[in-house]
Amino acid sequence: MHQHRAKYAQWLGETNDITRMFLAASQIPDMINMAGGLPESSVYPTEDLARIAQDAIADHPGDALDYGPIEGLPALRQLIADRFSNDDLNLTMENVLVTSGGMQGLDLIGKALLDQDDVIACQSPSYLGALDAWRPRQPQYRPFYPEAMDFNGFQSLEGAKFAYTVPNFSNPTGKLIDTATRQSLAEASEQTGTWLVEDDPYGTLYYDSKPLPRILSLSADDT
Repeated sequence: MHQHRAKYAQWLGETNDITRMFLAASQIPDMINMAGGLPESSVYPTEDLARIAQDAIADHPGDALDYGPIEGLPALRQLIADRFSNDDLNLTMENVLVTSGGMQGLDLIGKALLDQDDVIACQSPSYLGALDAWRPRQPQYRPFYPEAMDFNGFQSLEGAKFAYTVPNFSNPTGKLIDTATRQSLAEASEQTGTWLVEDDPYGTLYYDSKPLPRILSLSADDT
């Protein structure tokens, strides 16, 4: 019976030993684990979160406890759009899809865009979770190095189904992609017709300097 399982089911039965090792390290007492992007549980604002959850259920029981729209509650989508809009980027709720987390978003990208053996142009080194999310589609990965002196956005993206980058404090290096390279990626995406996946989980971690522009805001048509 084993050989009759779907490829996706076989993938679910596989393990990524590197990811498993990173997550297991979080259980080592007194260890500050910087491998998996895991928050420190002792600093969670538990009282505030409990109060917010209680208020949401009391004030909006239908929205809080019932099934909602697949794309997310309209009011929440609009708040997210407002939060990430700026002078260079005007977002509406139609630009927002609420997911259970970043990993679901990456999985949906793979389902929507990838066929077997499609090429993904990946910033290298790249986030292991993204590579795991797309592994069932059996893509080919082609690395690009945005910090290289001779970086060429067009050559990096040409022929790929989509490109993937974490421009702000990239996982796993913590590096920033400079503005000129972001502009090069935006222009290359338009010139080649290659989708560009801009993963930005750490964009709010700027403290002492002005945030660099999102690649999306550098695109001529904001796509």
